[in-house]
Amino acid sequence: ILIETRAKGGNLLLNVGPHPDGYIAYEEETRLREIATWHFINHEAIHDIRPWIIPHEGPIWFTASKDRKTVYAILTGLPDWTRGSRKEFVLGSVQATPDTKISVLGQNDLVSEYQVGRDVKSKFIPQANGLQISVVRAQRIYNNNKWPNPITVKLENVVPALDPPALETLAAKVQPDGILLATRLAKVGDAASVQVGFEYRPYAGFVENLYSTDWQKAQVVSAEKPGKYEIKLATPATKGEYEFRALVVHPRLTVYGDMKRFSVK
Repeated sequence: ILIETRAKGGNLLLNVGPHPDGYIAYEEETRLREIATWHFINHEAIHDIRPWIIPHEGPIWFTASKDRKTVYAILTGLPDWTRGSRKEFVLGSVQATPDTKISVLGQNDLVSEYQVGRDVKSKFIPQANGLQISVVRAQRIYNNNKWPNPITVKLENVVPALDPPALETLAAKVQPDGILLATRLAKVGDAASVQVGFEYRPYAGFVENLYSTDWQKAQVVSAEKPGKYEIKLATPATKGEYEFRALVVHPRLTVYGDMKRFSVK
């Protein structure tokens, strides 16, 4: 929640409910300590930053310095990333320059403790579809190899790789023959045309849906200019509340609108 809020330019208030004598419940204290530990390492990606040209590419969330020359790519959804192992990602919205530098916050890119001879240097390679980054999780935050929280990659002296499209998710209309989903495409960006569509899923609650990736896709339509676009979705067989969001597929990446809900009775 903290990462998404800052990536979208918002602020987050952490609230606790202490006992009358000031004692904080153990469950809340451990959560606050975990956030504090992560913040100690990654604070420069959270403070004094601005949104990047898009808030995220899938599970990778972005923040940027005020001049947008430094981008922080926060890698979420990887709780089982073993210390000392390398992973690669492609960033469609980031372009390298001759002066680009890459690093991982909280590690020195030279050694992984108790893993002699292991190559832990962060690397990047420009590709046709984006900037490929290759990084190792070398942090030993606790007295073991476990650290399930997001890793932040710092990219210095970079520039935007595209002019991204932008869209707004509009309210759904429940009709007798289906659900009418609508979006307002604010701009197409630098592509000749894009694909506009929607994703939806049952809404079980904020916390229950927080880590869910089980989206179902509706059909997409081609769009060459800004405007309002609508798609008729067959009424889901299961009654209840559903969550949906608009999306626009650019040749380099997919941009998502905010989430809204509709009910099937």
